[in-house]
Amino acid sequence: EDEFVAIGDQWNSGLYPSQQEGIERIAVSTASDPRIHLYVRVHPNLSGLDNAQTRGLRTLRGGNLTLIPAESKVSTYALLRSARVIVTFGSTVGIEAAYWGKPSILAGEAYYRFLGVTYNPRSHDELVGMLLSDLAPGDRTQALKYGYYWATLGEPFKYYKPTGIY
Repeated sequence: EDEFVAIGDQWNSGLYPSQQEGIERIAVSTASDPRIHLYVRVHPNLSGLDNAQTRGLRTLRGGNLTLIPAESKVSTYALLRSARVIVTFGSTVGIEAAYWGKPSILAGEAYYRFLGVTYNPRSHDELVGMLLSDLAPGDRTQALKYGYYWATLGEPFKYYKPTGIY
């Protein structure tokens, strides 16, 4: 979340004021459904970091929620393989889920938002409805294209030399 805040307001999806609030609301809204258990994997890059975000994440509790701290040896990819559906707030795991044939719900912003690989709810209720339904995985081809682009950063310019980001 701190990475996105630094970019600016264009990365605020408006779905939730923060990832923590989103997780809390999703946990409360799904608590009565015994089919749903949320495993929240705190990003490993947050290991050892002590700020308001990490302190807030450590307070997450719920009978249907298991918090996996940043320092945990639990593999994100083992979780991905075991999950029925993946919910992210912009992590690359969202597009990786599509590659691995898992339905992926994007509750935040990401470069891959409009590639047809994720479900992009417009409200909390729509997101919860998606969790309760049987979603099909996104288009794996689009996930491959996305991965290829970031691995190669596209074709080099032949006749143009950029002087800045814009």
